[in-house]
Amino acid sequence: MTTCPYCNGPLEDWVKTCPFCNKPLPVFAPVQKTEKKPKWFHNTTSLVIGFFVVGPFVLPAVWSHPHYSQRKKIILTIVILVLTLLIVVPTIGAFQQYWKIYDDILNGTY
Repeated sequence: MTTCPYCNGPLEDWVKTCPFCNKPLPVFAPVQKTEKKPKWFHNTTSLVIGFFVVGPFVLPAVWSHPHYSQRKKIILTIVILVLTLLIVVPTIGAFQQYWKIYDDILNGTY
């Protein structure tokens, strides 16, 4: 729906004369309705790259995404948290082993 440029009355898209002020409407090229382009941080690629760079700190971008349903946001949150644990726990274990070896080298017991 559009409005009349003369009286601001509501108009259907197909009318050529305003039914309220009876003035002929100017002929304009039809306006194509385009969806608003999502912000760069709502792009799926940006969310995936963001997860690998900052991990769970990408969750606010997931929750502010305008096209994701509540269910999808919850599922993505669970997936991100599980993947974070699967990455962090082995990393901590590897650092503990590295630190033990480093400590043994410093103490001369290795």
